[in-house]
Amino acid sequence: MARYRPPDHVPPDLLGNADFVRACARRDLGALFRLTNMQYPEFTVSHLGRRCDMSVNQVGDYMKRGRTARDLSIFERVSDGLHIPGRMFGINPRPWEEAASALVVTNAASDESTRDLADATSAWDTGELESAEEAEIMLMVQEADRTDIGPTTIESLYAVFDKLCRDYPSAAAPDLRQRLKRLYSRVMKLRQGRITLGQHRELIAISGWITALLACVDWDMNEREAAETARNATFRFAQDVGHSELVAWSHELQAWFALTEGRYGDVTNIASAATAAGGENSAIVQLTMQEARGWARLGNRTATESAMERGYALLQRLPAVNYPRHFVYDRTKFSFYVASCYQWLGDDEKAEEHANQVFRECTEYGTTERSPMRLAETNITLGLVHAQRRNLDGAVEYGSRALSYKRKSGPSLLIRAAELDKAIAAAFPGARETLDFNEKFRAVCDEFDWRYSRREN
Repeated sequence: MARYRPPDHVPPDLLGNADFVRACARRDLGALFRLTNMQYPEFTVSHLGRRCDMSVNQVGDYMKRGRTARDLSIFERVSDGLHIPGRMFGINPRPWEEAASALVVTNAASDESTRDLADATSAWDTGELESAEEAEIMLMVQEADRTDIGPTTIESLYAVFDKLCRDYPSAAAPDLRQRLKRLYSRVMKLRQGRITLGQHRELIAISGWITALLACVDWDMNEREAAETARNATFRFAQDVGHSELVAWSHELQAWFALTEGRYGDVTNIASAATAAGGENSAIVQLTMQEARGWARLGNRTATESAMERGYALLQRLPAVNYPRHFVYDRTKFSFYVASCYQWLGDDEKAEEHANQVFRECTEYGTTERSPMRLAETNITLGLVHAQRRNLDGAVEYGSRALSYKRKSGPSLLIRAAELDKAIAAAFPGARETLDFNEKFRAVCDEFDWRYSRREN
């Protein structure tokens, strides 16, 4: 009995599926693979891997763990392996598409025309060109196609960058900065070599991703000028290659910087303008939630909740991700942002509800150890709730826990801890616990060379 062999290419009806079309347009391989497997179970993980020249683990990372593909060659392999037209990914038509078109023409042509085509092809291949000028042009084309970069080099660079993004929430900031600079140096060396136009675009794009993460790390270390320089570089790289998601992240960084500096009107303006450009990705979700935080700081509950609703609706259309990986908006981050918004609006019950949701989800998904910065600020939120309730022990306990995490986002944490320090001092002036917390807080301020006074607004 002949062994069953699953089809090599996705059926035509799947290519017309609205969800499949959207997944391709967003270049969301996880959604694409899941839809294919759901509609046609014969497209197993191993079969998808064979067709797309990927390992089973790689396919699983896209389907279940939110891995994001950025290297153009990956989409070319998926297009070729499953016969998904290149236009659906926003890339040029693939050779098999052109070959299919040529086959139709050839079948309609006469035998004589076919022989003429074969003769012309033979002459082209053997160098029998009409002039020396043609031969020189062909040599120029062949030279332009030569490259110092292997077929998997760019994907390897993205794999290293992906690891840095996964490490960002918990790894030491100075170590991350050095690793990012080493990766950037490697990319610069490749850009100085012999590369194709497509490879040049990919290297510019990964340069933008590296500077975006570097901006985050520099900001965490309270290196504000360096962070802004890196953010500007991200924006320039993104514009150079027309990378809309990177452009959105550069605006999100700008909004985040403004939030931690107390420029709340700037936060809402930046976020509103950037999200108006459209798009469905993690950057737009985070920009929308930064807008919500800006409105909450300004005391506008209606605008805050409107932004939160828009952010949640968009989040539901993205692949579900339950672990922290920078530049991917995971589910627990939504509750984290909502908790701080309600605390600023003075709704302590909702703030506490969402803060506790962050702790539950981190425990459920096993990401507690990987979320120290998120958990630190969540503890500050609960500390402020307890201070408002005039529970000194609870306020100090949560505040002290927030300051105890080794990995810290300097300005973001300190601006929140300053709120708690003031709230405790106002509610319990002169108490021993108040003085103890202030001492711990000032030690962290010194660690980041961050100046603070309770008299400041």
